[in-house]
Amino acid sequence: MTAELVRFAKKYSRLLYIFNSFVTVAPAYFRPAFIFALGRFLSPFKVYSKKITHAICSALPGHDTGYVWRRWLDSHGRFVLDFLMYRKLDTVWLKNKFSCSDQPALDALRKSGGLLLTYHTHHQNTLCCALGLQGIKVSAVAASPHDSPLFPYIGTWATKVNVDSARHFNGGDYIFTNNLRYLLNTTQKCFASGDVVVSLCDFHQPKAECVASGRLFGRCVSPPTGVIEMALKHKVPIFLALLAPTDGKLCLQIERLAESNDLNAVVAQYFCFLELNIRANPACWQGWEWFEDLPKTL
Repeated sequence: MTAELVRFAKKYSRLLYIFNSFVTVAPAYFRPAFIFALGRFLSPFKVYSKKITHAICSALPGHDTGYVWRRWLDSHGRFVLDFLMYRKLDTVWLKNKFSCSDQPALDALRKSGGLLLTYHTHHQNTLCCALGLQGIKVSAVAASPHDSPLFPYIGTWATKVNVDSARHFNGGDYIFTNNLRYLLNTTQKCFASGDVVVSLCDFHQPKAECVASGRLFGRCVSPPTGVIEMALKHKVPIFLALLAPTDGKLCLQIERLAESNDLNAVVAQYFCFLELNIRANPACWQGWEWFEDLPKTL
């Protein structure tokens, strides 16, 4: 690990311990204001503030980068607050804290199952909780916490995120990518049973493994496409969804893709949906962390 990454991990661990101590004693009405204020001050992401703000500025010239950065930090604080309360999430929380841009699309997802492609927004785990609270059986494709270089520092918390959120998956679970045979078999079973498989593909993989590429603000993204290819093979519906804070609630933007056998078309629509949502709410995407590492389009 680099010295910078170690510093990030230690700051993240400190933040989580402080927040966890606070939410166990503070009245519920007082928590958000405190979390956002202290979250900005203690955020481990301040280690990468120049990289993130430069990425926002280069992709979205003319925006108030400082404002977007503060909203981005608040979004992370909102995730931590929700995550520490995952065990207590219920339909009352869903009614008060969650909204949906297209309820018919969400109803269609509940009815048909299939693949839900989402993004790194700080709230991808919370998205799975919200789907489960609406009666949807959810399984989420994810990297194993043990494979992260941060595990020695925040492994307990990473495990807690998975265990506490999966309580709301209605019998589904996390499908970790470090066991490809299990990933393949479990995903196939989920599709056959009409369950929902949630996957995030908004990051770049080595060119040697590239099957399809997308475009995002003049950058090229060659994402992992294995789960998408499985969905196309099994002819299950594919949905796009992004969950991020808006006006005090977590708002779900969701749409169903038209039926297609074209992997490149699905990847193109996936990143088009992300870019449209970023333009509407630049703080919604966690991927500003790695945006400037993406290759520029020719």
